[in-house]
Amino acid sequence: DDRFHAIQDEATRESVFLDFCDEHQKREERMKRNKKKEAQDSFLSFLKEKEERGLLSYASTWGSFVAALSQTEKIDSRFLTTVTLTESDRQLFFADFVLELQKLEDDKRRRIRDARRHAEKAQRASYRDLLHQLAVEGKIEPYSRWRGDVEELVVKEDAFGPLSAQDRNAPREIFEVF
Repeated sequence: DDRFHAIQDEATRESVFLDFCDEHQKREERMKRNKKKEAQDSFLSFLKEKEERGLLSYASTWGSFVAALSQTEKIDSRFLTTVTLTESDRQLFFADFVLELQKLEDDKRRRIRDARRHAEKAQRASYRDLLHQLAVEGKIEPYSRWRGDVEELVVKEDAFGPLSAQDRNAPREIFEVF
């Protein structure tokens, strides 16, 4: 081939050939990575779809998930093992997906717990304000006792109910500290 002899110097010819081989190898690796990424994205979309339908949750295991799939779902092209998506890849992607669901569930529980704690704190503050108001009005004195004196006053108030729902003894304990 005349193109082979177009480069006179043997060292330059070899260098050009090696550069071509390197570039070809990089192109092949890029194509493999792209195919693997497409297979992963497709598999993750399959998992997302199953999560939205309720077949997958933060508590799912690989075995329970596969057992819950119908025959048509098991032959879905996005779920099947291929050269680019092996069984171990599927299990790894599944585990990562479930781990992310667990993180989201933990965040949700933390936000709920924080909101509840904040609400309880506000209810305690409201009750303390009620006690303060009753003291200013002269209905609570330093010698006032819970049973007989104060309990009858505060039971009727709006601030008492939510606080006693938290803990039955909380209104009395807060009064005693007050």
